[in-house]
Amino acid sequence: MAIGVSAPVPRLPFGLGSLSVEAEARDAKGAQKAAMVWARGAEIMASAATVSDVGDAYTLAGKFGEDFSDLLVDGESPFGRMGSWPSSDKMGRALGMAPKYSVCEAFGRSPGLAGAVATHLGLPPEWSDDGAKKSD
Repeated sequence: MAIGVSAPVPRLPFGLGSLSVEAEARDAKGAQKAAMVWARGAEIMASAATVSDVGDAYTLAGKFGEDFSDLLVDGESPFGRMGSWPSSDKMGRALGMAPKYSVCEAFGRSPGLAGAVATHLGLPPEWSDDGAKKSD
């Protein structure tokens, strides 16, 4: 960032993180209803660098969560299809508002605007994301 103007700057291809996840959803009887094997790595141009050891994994975990929830909600693979405009509910959650379904509170809210600013500045995600609230 120079003189108030930011531009994408390529990351050095040193220390790029990656994340591989296997996930499944089961019904009340234990029968598998959905499964996904997912892997992705940070990219030199498209991934924002942070000063955190977990920055890439944190960002990639969010992308995995979006893909897996799309699978569960739509009942079809989220890969290889055109993207869609985010719903007002999704926009609200990104700003840190309460999710549409209370069960989603178990995973914690998005850090909202503070998290977006922190990400833009390259700050560690653990500085702006409190995570899920601990239950007693």
